[in-house]
Amino acid sequence: MQLRFTLFLLVLAPLSVQATGLFISPEVKVGSFRGAGIQIGTNDIAGFDVLYFDYSQVTYTSGNFDETIDAYRLGFQHMFAHQPQMGFQASLGMADYRGSYREEKRDTKGLSVGGAYVYQVNPMFSVRAGADLDIFKDDKTHTFTDTAVQFSVGFGLRL
Repeated sequence: MQLRFTLFLLVLAPLSVQATGLFISPEVKVGSFRGAGIQIGTNDIAGFDVLYFDYSQVTYTSGNFDETIDAYRLGFQHMFAHQPQMGFQASLGMADYRGSYREEKRDTKGLSVGGAYVYQVNPMFSVRAGADLDIFKDDKTHTFTDTAVQFSVGFGLRL
């Protein structure tokens, strides 16, 4: 985790010189897994309205199953020119799966993709709804299809 955070800071630091402010966006995730996440980034940078780092943790616990997915993604937000209060987010990164079923434990890494629709309520506040997809290698997890889909809702603050 510390290495990933350091890498994020090294990538974002040179870009943040051009940025006009800080972007923070917490979210709640629901689906077969449930959890929360947060986006932290900068405003008006590199041609995007927001460039951000996205971290989320979702879990599933039931009977003999105990599973957790941590996702680390880099993403951007772009508002539409013809409707400046509406836009979208897209993010791409990696997912880290840890799970157990009875005594059998499995750990693997995979691809994490996210997208969301954004509505800018005012210059400082936005709301969003989206979905995340975490994809893992066959038979490396306890999930039925080796994928996990979560739907998310959140809000954004431009500081």
